[in-house]
Amino acid sequence: MTLSVSPVIHQEIEVVRVEVEDFELIKSLYYSSDLYHYEQMPNEFRMPGDISEHCTLEGFNALYSSSDYVMLMARVDGDVCGIVSGSLIDQKSLIHKSRLVGYIDELSVAKPFRRIGVAQMLVAEIECYFQKLGAEEMVLSVYEFNDSALDLYAKLGYQSKLKKLSKSLS
Repeated sequence: MTLSVSPVIHQEIEVVRVEVEDFELIKSLYYSSDLYHYEQMPNEFRMPGDISEHCTLEGFNALYSSSDYVMLMARVDGDVCGIVSGSLIDQKSLIHKSRLVGYIDELSVAKPFRRIGVAQMLVAEIECYFQKLGAEEMVLSVYEFNDSALDLYAKLGYQSKLKKLSKSLS
């Protein structure tokens, strides 16, 4: 499966596919997202500096080279201001119908660029991208403390479909 995204420009916001050479430009957006989650739930999340998956070029390359994974970035006047990433999943199970599902793994927008439509545009672009590949549905996970993300996704038509419950055993 070949992944391709054509550049889209809306007002001053440009959305393009992330390339390997963009790693240093987007690394801080991953870090700020990881830091936010750590600050909200330090017992659940590792310190951002301890996370190696997408904080190293090697980890980034592993994600980037996956044929079902895509990363898009938004730029305003050439400055990277947001990222969205996700994967196309062939949902197969004993109880669910088999179908292709687009999964949003990460959405992060730099603070100075929030509330101007960057996140909405990134989500719309990744939805369109996965729909072109045959996805029938988009799914994502959001922690309950993230009110701004919950509000954004509700505004974009996402609805709660499953409740994940947890209980500490320690």
